Amino acid sequence: MLETRNTAILAAMKLVRQRADAVEVSGDSPTLRLFALLEVIAAQQRLFSLQSLVEDTGLPKPTVARLTHTLTRMGQLVYLPRDQKYRIGPSAVAMSTSMMRG
Repeated sequence: MLETRNTAILAAMKLVRQRADAVEVSGDSPTLRLFALLEVIAAQQRLFSLQSLVEDTGLPKPTVARLTHTLTRMGQLVYLPRDQKYRIGPSAVAMSTSMMRG
């Protein structure tokens, strides 16, 4: 089930990137960093610590901390306190499902 969810999320993000490319989104922006972070998490079936996200994205730790906090508050990520790790959240799954329907 997790693999299916992640596949749907990746497909939705690909669609977002295609639409963004059509509008010529370029450069570095908080929105691009946010989607890059979500892509890293959705692409792999594992939990992520803050440090592993820093290493996987190449973003500064304060940036990753800010983005994960924002994404968690939005329901895009879920923080698992016992493990001190993150995973894709219900809002990301719902958004990707909606995008896949058209």
